[in-house]
Amino acid sequence: MRKKQAFVAALLLLVGSFAGKQPAKAFGISPALLDFSAQQGQTLRRVLTIANTDAYEQTFFLRTVPFRPSSSGGSPEFVLSENDQGGFSQWITFDRSSLTVGARTKIDVPFTIIVPPDASAGGHYAAILVSDTPSEVVETNGASVSASAALLLFLVVEGEMDFSATLSDFSVKVGDSPPSRLEGTFFYRLQNQGNIHAIPKGTVTFKDVFGRTLGAADANPSEARVLPGSSRLFEAPFGSSSGGFFSLVKDQARFFAVGPVTAILEISLDGKKMFSEQVIFWLIPWHLLVLVIGGVLLLGFLFRMRRKKVFLPPVSKG
Repeated sequence: MRKKQAFVAALLLLVGSFAGKQPAKAFGISPALLDFSAQQGQTLRRVLTIANTDAYEQTFFLRTVPFRPSSSGGSPEFVLSENDQGGFSQWITFDRSSLTVGARTKIDVPFTIIVPPDASAGGHYAAILVSDTPSEVVETNGASVSASAALLLFLVVEGEMDFSATLSDFSVKVGDSPPSRLEGTFFYRLQNQGNIHAIPKGTVTFKDVFGRTLGAADANPSEARVLPGSSRLFEAPFGSSSGGFFSLVKDQARFFAVGPVTAILEISLDGKKMFSEQVIFWLIPWHLLVLVIGGVLLLGFLFRMRRKKVFLPPVSKG
């Protein structure tokens, strides 16, 4: 059981966040993700490419497995148990389950997807695992003997789609303390209650107490998705790091945003359903305030010195 868990953990590192970059190894596959739709009963042909970057030929082994979101809702969790195989992963077939690729060459591997006539409408999810070790050896000895890569498949069977979802936990964490500039990270959680994966699109807009727009950020810059029946915490940075003290002063003087700032999150699913949440945080542009107060004090000091000089009594000559 521990060996299987180790194998799952290794695969999670390879795939990342539903489409992440894979670590360097002696081979690679492309693409990392395929997103497509089909009708019930339709047969599809697709291709993946295996590139052998090593100096000698290698034999690779192909396997299909279902995947589901991990407990965090981010990286996928592959279902390796034979008792849990089924669904979309069983609709995929290869001309051969293993193949040899010459040194520093690549090869296209066609595969077929046969959608059953009674397939349910909505999203279906599976992965093609490519390994340099047969699957039965991997399951016996664990991940330490195998380098693996995964192609994630997102299939939508046409029919009635349900984009039900709820939005919660919207918050903003500003980068410095006390918060002096519009820079930090925003968070929100989306729970997918529908039958198809959701890719939220939208913006986070920042407005001051006068309603002026101070800035905006993409609500889902990585185009991450949420699978049906799961929730996912989205987070992304906003703003950008400035240079030294005077660069910060210049940025703060541009809008002179002091006091409450409202962050407004607006996202849509399938280009239709809108969600909106907002949260308030405070900005205190102390770099600018220090400079202004320092300037006022300096001017006051110079003015007092000038007055003292003007009103000094004349020095009498002996």
